[in-house]
Amino acid sequence: MRNKIIRGIPASPGIIITKAVLYEEEKFFVPIRESKGKAYEISKFELAIQKTKEEILVIQQDFLKKTDASRARILEAQFLVLEDKTLIDGTIDLIKKGDTAEAALEQTTSKILYRLNKIEDEYLKARISDIKDVTTRLMRNLTYKPKKSNIMQTKHSIIAEELTPSEIASLSDNVIAIATDLGGENSHTAIMARAIGMPAVMGLKEATKLINMNDTVIIDGNQGVLIIDPDEATLRTYDKKIKRFQQYGKELKNLISLPAETLDGNSIDISCNIDVIEEVDMAIQNNSAGVGLLRTEFLYLTSKQLPNENEQYKIYNYIAEKMYPNSVVIRTLDIGGDKLTADLKFTESNPFLGCRGIRYSLANKKLFIAQIKAILRASKKGNVRILLPMVSEVKELILAKFYIEIAKTELKNEKIAYDSNIGVGVMIEVPAAAIIARPLAQEADFLSIGSNDLFQYTLACDRTNPKVNCSYNPLQPAVFQLIKSTIEQAHKARKWVSCCGELAAEPIAIPILIGMGIDVLSVAPIRLLEVKKIVRSLSMKEAREIATKALEIETITEMETFINEVIIKIPAIREILKERGGTV
Repeated sequence: MRNKIIRGIPASPGIIITKAVLYEEEKFFVPIRESKGKAYEISKFELAIQKTKEEILVIQQDFLKKTDASRARILEAQFLVLEDKTLIDGTIDLIKKGDTAEAALEQTTSKILYRLNKIEDEYLKARISDIKDVTTRLMRNLTYKPKKSNIMQTKHSIIAEELTPSEIASLSDNVIAIATDLGGENSHTAIMARAIGMPAVMGLKEATKLINMNDTVIIDGNQGVLIIDPDEATLRTYDKKIKRFQQYGKELKNLISLPAETLDGNSIDISCNIDVIEEVDMAIQNNSAGVGLLRTEFLYLTSKQLPNENEQYKIYNYIAEKMYPNSVVIRTLDIGGDKLTADLKFTESNPFLGCRGIRYSLANKKLFIAQIKAILRASKKGNVRILLPMVSEVKELILAKFYIEIAKTELKNEKIAYDSNIGVGVMIEVPAAAIIARPLAQEADFLSIGSNDLFQYTLACDRTNPKVNCSYNPLQPAVFQLIKSTIEQAHKARKWVSCCGELAAEPIAIPILIGMGIDVLSVAPIRLLEVKKIVRSLSMKEAREIATKALEIETITEMETFINEVIIKIPAIREILKERGGTV
C-alpha cells in the first residue's frame, strides 16, 4: 500500500527520506545443560561481566568521535547496570542454588523487567532499554555468540522493534535516521539520537511488520510520523518541508545569543528542566537562564540501594558547577505514586493519593536530610535552590524547613561549606496548594507551578490513561484560574513564580502565562529556543490583553475558539505549531 502513514512519538527532530533497513533484534536461547558447579558458574558470570564492561568502554570511546564527552556519558548508565546488586546478587544467588549462569541471568533479568514494565512513569519505563542492552550483551558473552554485523554501504534508515543505547552508539555512519516500534522521547536511545542530530520516531507499535527491506520511507522526527512508500506528491511536499525545516533550524540558532524579552523590553527567564545529567550541556548550548527543575529521581533508579549523601552531592555539584553563575533548582525526591525503586517496596491502594513527594520525605527523615545535605554542599557558590514537591499544606513546608535547618547544623558541625541563605521553594501541583498560595508564598522563597500534576489533580484525570486522557486538555479554564491566583498571591508576597510543566512549552499557552505575570518558564532543552521565539514576538501589553480575555472564558469550547481566533494568528506560534504538526 502506497503512502502508508504511521504515527508515533517525535523523539529527535529532523526529516529524512531514504531506503529502509530492518534491524533484527538479537534473540538468545538459554542452553539446556547441567551446572558445572557453583565456583565455575560464578566465575563464568564474572568473566562475562568484565568482558561486557570492556565492550561498552570501546563503544563509548567510538561514540566520543561523534559527540562530546558529556553526551557519551549516557553510556555510563550501562556500567551502573553491571554493578547493580539486584542483577548481580540475584543471579549469583540462583547460581548458588544450582542454576547455570545463563539460566540464572535469564530469571533475574525477567524479574527486573517485569517490575519495571508495571511502572507507568514514562521516565522510569524508558530505562528498560538500558537493562535489556546490558543483559543482552551479558548473555551473548555467556553463550559465546558473535554479534551480528549491521554494516551497510549506502545511506539508509534503520527500522527496528527497539534500539538500545549501545546499538545507537555503534551504528554505521551510513545510518541517518531511525524508527522503532517501542521507546519514547525520554529514553537514553532518544537522547543519544538527539545528541548526534539523528532524526528519530519511536513508539510506532508495528512499523517492523509493515515495512519491507529497501522500502522508501519518510521519517519525520518533528511530527513523529513514518510514511511508507510515499507517492510523488508526498515526496514533493516533504522535499519542501526539509528545506523549510533547515531554514527554521538556522533561524532558531540565531536566537541563542539574543535576550528572552518581549517586544517592549520585559524579560522572561527561560530555564531548562533536566531529567538526566546529559541534558545539561544542551541547556548551556542554548543559553539557558539556568536549570528551572532538576528532577532527582534518576539517581534512584539503577541501584538497589538508595544513593547516599556523597553520591548525590557529586551529581548536584557537577550540575551546579557547570551552570554557574546561573541558578539550579533541585527538586527533592518525588518518589511514590507510580515512581518506585527496588528499595521502596511499599504498596498502597491508591498510590497517587498516597505517600508521595514531600509526604514520603517527611516520613523518612534520614533519607530527606541526607538529600538536603547533598544539595546544601553543592550550594556553596550560591546558585542552588531547593524545591519541595507535592506540598498541600503550610505545615509540610514548615516541617521541611525545620529539617533543612537540621541539615545545615550538621554540615556546620562537620565544617562543610554551604549557602546559608539558600532559597526554598514549593511546587504548586495540587489544587490545595494553589488555593493556599498566599500563606505558602509568605513562608517560601519562590513558587513553581508543576502544570502536569496540577492539571491531573484538578481534573481528577490520569493523563496516561487512554480512557480518560482526552479530558487532559491544556486549555482547561479551571487550571488557568488556579495559575492566575497562584501568580497573584506570590507577587503580593514579593516572591517569583515559575512554570515548569509541559504547559510552559505549549505555544498557545505561552502568551497567557506571560500575560498573567509568570516570571520563569522552564522547559525541556530542546524547546528552549522555540519558547524564546514566542516571547520575543509579543509585547507585554498584547500578552496581558490575551490573558485577560482567556481568564474570562468558562468552557474548553470557548477557549478553543479564542485560541483559533487570536493566539494562533501570532506568526511565531503559527510557525512553531506548523513544524510540530499542529497541537490545536
